[in-house]
Amino acid sequence: MVGTKNGKAVFSETVKAKTKQGEAVVSISDTTATVYVGGGCELILNGIPKGAKVTWKSADTKIASVDKSGVITAKKKGNTTITATYDKKEYKCEVTVNPKRNAFDALKTAVKEHCTSRSMYSYDIRQELGNNYRFEISFCNEGTNDEYVVCRYGHKSGNSYDIDFMVCFRPWLTNAIDASIGTLYSPLYELDPLLEEYSSIYSFCNKDGIDIRKLKMNDPIDFGTYKSYQTEITDTKIINSLNAISTKYFYYTLSLADNYISDWGISLKEFGFNKLTSSKLQKAVKPD
Repeated sequence: MVGTKNGKAVFSETVKAKTKQGEAVVSISDTTATVYVGGGCELILNGIPKGAKVTWKSADTKIASVDKSGVITAKKKGNTTITATYDKKEYKCEVTVNPKRNAFDALKTAVKEHCTSRSMYSYDIRQELGNNYRFEISFCNEGTNDEYVVCRYGHKSGNSYDIDFMVCFRPWLTNAIDASIGTLYSPLYELDPLLEEYSSIYSFCNKDGIDIRKLKMNDPIDFGTYKSYQTEITDTKIINSLNAISTKYFYYTLSLADNYISDWGISLKEFGFNKLTSSKLQKAVKPD
């Protein structure tokens, strides 16, 4: 995680400790960081054995706290020092906490600044994942009441790409984001930030043997270019299957998004995702 200065990402140099010959060089991931109230960042002590004991401490927990994994939570405007202690040596990061900001505004501004292509309705960043997959992050509908930032993961289909999954940040959603799986019925799930339950399921598509035609459908909502079919889902088997599918896609897609978001100095904590740290997302497995 990096800090920011004038809206730009700031990469800090690491502090390296002297080590015995043959041992790995120990360093802290950042010596300075700028975060915002309600957000935070994640510090990592590099060059230590897996499972090694590291003690993390904040000089002022009223300004910012740090947990046993090095994840900082910003609480109040001010400055503090985060110290990691390993093998009787200390590694420090100076943290500046700024007042709470509008996380969505910060995200859309970053996408606009870093976009690699632009259309009439969106600013886009595309990343090819091998020959058959693509990740996109886009800011759409600027200046309307329906602004959003969408992150899409999809596979190649002929000369274009079909969307397998997407997560969508919206200014009117607090402590939640939208997520969709597949493209058949333009489905939409509203997930809570810890991904522990679905606050609601608006619609879903035929996926992994689940046949949407077997469900009772309400009258479709006509959006002009497409129709949305919605129904209450009570079948436990279907819900469990949807949970399993969307959880895997959700973590992987969000891990791709976090590669950009964290480099822009934006924390998922600012969107209410307190448990989805960068290190956890890095362990996300590409869906089969």
